[in-house]
Amino acid sequence: MTREPADKPEIGTSVVICTYNGGRRIARVLSALVSQVGQRPFEVILVDNCSTDGVSEIARDFWDRAGRSCIPLHVVREAQQGLSYARHRGALEAKYELVLFCDDDNLLCPGYVDEAARLMDDPRFAAVGGPGIPVFETDPPSYVFSRIGFWACGDRYGASDEVGAEHVVVSDNDPRNLFGAGLTVRRADILNLFALSGFPVLTDRSGGALSGGNDCEICFMLAISGGMLVYSEKLRFQHIIPPERLTHSYLNRLITEGGAGRKYWQCLADCLIVRRGGDDSLRPISILRVIMGLLTGSRDRRRIFRLALRLGLTAAMNKTERLARKMARSAEALPRARPVAPRSVTLSTRVSGIEVSAADHAVPAPRNS
Repeated sequence: MTREPADKPEIGTSVVICTYNGGRRIARVLSALVSQVGQRPFEVILVDNCSTDGVSEIARDFWDRAGRSCIPLHVVREAQQGLSYARHRGALEAKYELVLFCDDDNLLCPGYVDEAARLMDDPRFAAVGGPGIPVFETDPPSYVFSRIGFWACGDRYGASDEVGAEHVVVSDNDPRNLFGAGLTVRRADILNLFALSGFPVLTDRSGGALSGGNDCEICFMLAISGGMLVYSEKLRFQHIIPPERLTHSYLNRLITEGGAGRKYWQCLADCLIVRRGGDDSLRPISILRVIMGLLTGSRDRRRIFRLALRLGLTAAMNKTERLARKMARSAEALPRARPVAPRSVTLSTRVSGIEVSAADHAVPAPRNS
């Protein structure tokens, strides 16, 4: 039975752990939560998504033995299989203002919950997250490191763009997202998304299927609604990777089964870029490239889609592109939730020794479609 949340959510964080047969790892995940330090209150909600390995009982037993009665653990079951449905159920169950999604193989660093809540005090921020540190249970093959992003690991934002940056605003013209692991959002915002007709488009992993992308869908929809996505090196988590997830066949499944989802959320990213005015699709050279591509058969769908968006040419869009445009327009009209106790947070994005405030990355207000 779903708990009735308060009309006005309390200031704090509901950590939502979505699990499908995660019994072998759940004690380590909960142990990391027991070890959290800080002053912000939080609760733990374990969403059992049709598990058959007794993970719920294992979790309850561990929590009882851990003796953390000051941090409530709620165990609920979501009968509709799919990670996105489990996330939705967790958000419905949450009593706090913030929802932090933690997978059943993630170990949050000791100050994660507190730091994420501190950042989310700023009303400009729609979501925050950080880097994943792989924890291999056996020596990994060398090819894993060149594709580590497929395992939701790596420091891809800070290291590649702004070396040494404590925080990076992953927003505006950057068509990337935060990892779903450790993703922290406002409860009201995520429930507004799930209330949209047709959302989620991507159900994410379901049972043994490796389809994904709902985390990307959430991030880009929130960004399109007018919020910032903020990546912080302080929000580190470890990702447990067992041997069976290190094989060539597993990687191939990650790539192929997630292919359709990637095409959709990349279209959402293009909608965000066009909305923020960051594309060059109307430049003569860009239009010429599109025309040449159409004539030669070497079609760059993303370039064509951005041009079609700018010109309103829905007839030039394929089914996936039209769907992304529709969902993006719905996101543009969404109201943005404000923190219960809003305050400005200064982000230190040190580039060549220069301190850059988040205020310098102004986000336009949402416009109605």
